[in-house]
Amino acid sequence: PLCLMKSASQDSATAEGGYEFTCQHGSRECAGNQMLACAKSYITEEKDYVDFNICVMTSISPPLSGEKCSSTVGISVWPSIDECSTSVEGEILLHDIGVKTHSLDPVLDYVPWMVYDGTHTDEIQDQMEHDLLTFVCTNYAGETPSAC
Repeated sequence: PLCLMKSASQDSATAEGGYEFTCQHGSRECAGNQMLACAKSYITEEKDYVDFNICVMTSISPPLSGEKCSSTVGISVWPSIDECSTSVEGEILLHDIGVKTHSLDPVLDYVPWMVYDGTHTDEIQDQMEHDLLTFVCTNYAGETPSAC
């Protein structure tokens, strides 16, 4: 499965059991990342999550585009995502993604950081950045997709 992870650069625990985040591009980036962490939890079909993520990330204001993108993609769980995105639940989801991100080996030092089958190398990074379709078609273990 494809894993699109967005996390904060730093977090600290709160008395309420959640977390406060610091993101490279400020609080709006953190809000968008938390909304996408919630979407990952609530959107059960991977294709729908990828389409939702693309819609959000290509919008003029990603943190504010969730409801519109939910409608565009045709998912019905926006109320749950919206509630999660401003709750301790969402903070925990984003924190957990951050734990995974910060435990990568080698350690992530820029984004996007491409990982295939649990491995990051300069070769994988280069191939995925420059010709993702060929990389997927070459490495996909299932039935060859028609796009290949």
